[in-house]
Amino acid sequence: MPRPGVPADPRGSPFYTKRPGTGELIRRGALRSLTDSRGRTAYDIRCERDLKANTVKGVAVQQRKFLVLRERYLKPPPSPLAPEQIRALDKHLGEVIDSRIRGVLYDGRDPRKVLRYPPVEIMHEVPDQQIWFPVPGMYGGFHITLLEDILDVKSWCRIVGGSGQAHLITSEGAILVDEGFV
Repeated sequence: MPRPGVPADPRGSPFYTKRPGTGELIRRGALRSLTDSRGRTAYDIRCERDLKANTVKGVAVQQRKFLVLRERYLKPPPSPLAPEQIRALDKHLGEVIDSRIRGVLYDGRDPRKVLRYPPVEIMHEVPDQQIWFPVPGMYGGFHITLLEDILDVKSWCRIVGGSGQAHLITSEGAILVDEGFV
């Protein structure tokens, strides 16, 4: 018997679910500028697949459909930050995160091998230009806000009183502006 709200599998399997399409994922808030482990956005992957497609029948129609899909739904919005600013902010954000958790968590392993740090290039696309980056084992994490070309980063461990720190990060570096809260 199918679950309520889930289409029945034409083959009779009770585990059938219809996966959401690209438009539905975008509607739900998928970030178009988020990259995979090889640095490709969904737009880049779709372009690669379109180049590999070599069907003869209906090529023009299919290419038009793919072009509309790519341009309307997958193309990441332009960032207000220059690529060199994004790289510098990423570097300094990583240093701040490292300074808070390296040697404290993950039995001495490199935290960058255990966690995927949040990329600055997605910040212009998230609601209110802010994200929460929870860190497993820290009982807390990092609240990161993009303010034009500056990151406002607050971090804390909720089970350690006074562990809060606030940093402002620019492309030049990070500055500790407050500590001892939470």
